Amino acid sequence: MTRLLRALVGFGALVAMVLVASGCASSSPAAAPTPDPFAGLADRSDQAFRQGLEAYGQGQYRDALTDFEQAKTLSPSSDPLIDQMIERTKSAMAPTPTAVPPTPTEVPATPTAVPVALSQQQPDTDLGQRYFGNVSLAVVPGSNSDAPAATQFFFQDQVGLHIDGLKQHLRLPFSLRVFNADSKELVASVSSEDASAATPQTAPTSAPTPVPAWQVDPHDPTATPTSAPVVAQPFQVARFWDSYVWYHTGGEQPGRYHLELYANGVLTNTFDYSVGTVPVPTPAPTQAPTVEPTAAPTIEDVPPPPPVVPTPVPPAPRSAPSQSYTAPEQPAPTAVPATPTPIPTPATAYTTTVGGIASGLDVDSATGRFYLVDSTGVIWVTDAPAGAQRPTLGTPINIGQRQPVDLAIDQSTGYLYVSSHVCEQNAPGCIVALNGRGGGAILRSIALPGAPSQLRVDSDLGLLYVAVPDKQALIQVDVRSGNVLRTISGLPQVTALALDSTRHTLYAAHLGGQVTVIDVPSAQVIGRPTVSGAGLNSIATARGLVYGVNTATHELDVLEPMSQAVARYPLSQEPAAIAAAEDTGAIYVLSSRSDVILQMDPTSGTEIGRVNMASRGGHMGLSTGSNLQALQPRLVLDPHDDAVFASLPDQGELAAITNDQFPTIADPIPYVQAPEQPVVASIPGVIWPGGDAGPAQPAPILNAQAPDSPSASDNTDQEGL
Repeated sequence: MTRLLRALVGFGALVAMVLVASGCASSSPAAAPTPDPFAGLADRSDQAFRQGLEAYGQGQYRDALTDFEQAKTLSPSSDPLIDQMIERTKSAMAPTPTAVPPTPTEVPATPTAVPVALSQQQPDTDLGQRYFGNVSLAVVPGSNSDAPAATQFFFQDQVGLHIDGLKQHLRLPFSLRVFNADSKELVASVSSEDASAATPQTAPTSAPTPVPAWQVDPHDPTATPTSAPVVAQPFQVARFWDSYVWYHTGGEQPGRYHLELYANGVLTNTFDYSVGTVPVPTPAPTQAPTVEPTAAPTIEDVPPPPPVVPTPVPPAPRSAPSQSYTAPEQPAPTAVPATPTPIPTPATAYTTTVGGIASGLDVDSATGRFYLVDSTGVIWVTDAPAGAQRPTLGTPINIGQRQPVDLAIDQSTGYLYVSSHVCEQNAPGCIVALNGRGGGAILRSIALPGAPSQLRVDSDLGLLYVAVPDKQALIQVDVRSGNVLRTISGLPQVTALALDSTRHTLYAAHLGGQVTVIDVPSAQVIGRPTVSGAGLNSIATARGLVYGVNTATHELDVLEPMSQAVARYPLSQEPAAIAAAEDTGAIYVLSSRSDVILQMDPTSGTEIGRVNMASRGGHMGLSTGSNLQALQPRLVLDPHDDAVFASLPDQGELAAITNDQFPTIADPIPYVQAPEQPVVASIPGVIWPGGDAGPAQPAPILNAQAPDSPSASDNTDQEGL
């Protein structure tokens, strides 16, 4: 306790001494003030603030926020300006939601799922002229007439592409593509195949087309938008009258556009046009300049004709245009028809009505019987006519509710093979085999991997070929066992098949104009020459040559397969089918519009004669969902007597023509010696393979004979086809 008191007393004395010393110091002169330590922090704060303002002005908000926060930390006092800039910077950095329109835009939606670029190829104007005829852009008229061409339109106009060929019921595929000329983006792409159910409209509706809000011209008091929103729908070919098509009905969106027209994938025509908000005066029809026919100078150079001497010249001589050819020494060319024509008046073919739409047609050369299958699943049988005898239908064969497409006959056994889309085993396609010489009993149904179309049978080898369009392939089938042997792929748009049974060569025509040559035993492709442009729709073969007809170009094509030399001849009619005679060398062409069958010389392209058909009432009308392969006309020739049968699907009729109904061939048709086709089965791998399915070689060839008795027929059925 005593020590504690002493410590307190000592501490008090020390404090007293300090106070006395401070008092003394106050009476002395004033000392220098101590520097403020916060003054440097304030300067650094101001410097950071200025850096933040500079970064903020440049849009570098993250750096600006860092500088402002550092200025606030270094500031000795609270500065509201620093706090304000911090808040502004944070607001600038915060993401703001994009404003969404309250209502969806009323611009029609365009199918641009796959980017499509403008075509860089040059239009094939020659093909376009032959295929489409005259093509122009115009405002669809109020009557079935030609409207003047235009490239500027009002947004309320019903624009249409005038295709002159549509007046002739164009069947080949075409497509339209419309691009925005400024952005190069695809606006619409439509195809004629998408409009199979569409019916041509007689004219644009008389009532004004509803105008969406985006199409209203604010300076046009007559244009008012509709209150109902526009519903976006996929584009589809719209037809007006019989020669106008467009990719939609109604008005257009203002802008500049580029249009491309394709024929079977080939660019033929392009158009640039614009749509504005100011009404465009309708262009007045311009009088077409009078063009002298190219044949006029040739006619004028010909001297007056000598007395007419009958010579084998092409029929239907061309008549000179009365306006361009005038001969002072002759009153008028009307006296020319008085001279006898070298071709007699055409005869008329016999026709017989069948139950449904005529599909496949073939002849059994051993018996002279023709077989025709129709859309109802009935096979009609008739014998070849003789002289004035009218062919009559025998007892039909019913194969049930199917969708038959084609029919072929095995000449060795007389068995019938029918390709069908409806099968008992629920396959996508099949071939129904029947005993044609034994009452038509169904023997077998061969399942196929796809829906079939045309088929051909090599009787000597027992091999059948059938086209499967959806697989772009040909299927080889062993008819003895009913097994599928091989598949030949890479065959798009096969329109017809022709078989050379002597050389065992199959020819497949493609719509694009090519012909694929196939060695039947090995199922290998040995060539694919081009014989014409787009539109090759039927082929035949005789004397080692291949004959084809092109619907679009109206021409006859003659191919020598080995040298691949092609001769082309113009036809006066639009062809639908062709057949060829081995003995005489003549070919027969079925016209699709003029109701005639032409007999022609393929070495010169001249017409020998013709036979009229019964009135078919215009061109074929296709209903929705019709099978185009089944509706294709067929022309078949009996090799023994050259009797010709033609199926007329649009009338449900079968026409028969005997050889004596054609004029007698005055001069024999030269026989063009075609080289034999090479046998390629022994050199696999050298040419295109036929596929991996099935064995390497076809089934052994059996000497199948036609059944002579019911017991023989039963045995044959058990062993196979």
